[in-house]
Amino acid sequence: MDDAPESSQTATRVVLGFVALLIIMIFGGVILYDYQKYQDLINDGEVISGTVSDKQCNNHGKIYYQFPVNGKIFDGAGSGRSCAPSCRESTVGDSLKIIYATNNPNNSSCDLHAIESNINGNLFFISLLSIFLIIGIMNLTRASTRRND
Repeated sequence: MDDAPESSQTATRVVLGFVALLIIMIFGGVILYDYQKYQDLINDGEVISGTVSDKQCNNHGKIYYQFPVNGKIFDGAGSGRSCAPSCRESTVGDSLKIIYATNNPNNSSCDLHAIESNINGNLFFISLLSIFLIIGIMNLTRASTRRND
C-alpha cells in the first residue's frame, strides 16, 4: 500500500489551510478594528452638533462634516443617505448630529447604525468565505475516485 498520495494530499491541505487562515485573519482584523471603533463610540461617545463641510452626491453619496471639541475642529465623513435625509438637499453649513469618542475625537460618526450594519455584513461575508474556503480545499485535495478497469 502506497501512503505517498495520502501524505501529499495532507500536506497540500495544510498549506492551503494556512493560506486560508491568513486570508480569514486579515478580514477578521479589519472587522475587529471597526468593532473596537464602534464600541468606543457606544461606551465613550458624546453627541455634538456638527456642520456639513462638503458633499459628493454621486453613487451612494458622501457627506463630509466638521465638529468642535475643546476649541479644536475635527473632520469626518459618512454616507449621504445615513447622515442627512438627502445628500442632494443638504448644503454646506447644515447642522448634523455627530457622535465622537471622547478619548479619540478622530473616531466619529453621523450614523452608528451604518457602522453596525457594516460590521454585521462583514461578519456574514467572513463566515461564507470560511465555508467556501473549506469546501474548496477539501474538493481540490480529495483523492481521485477513478477506477482503472
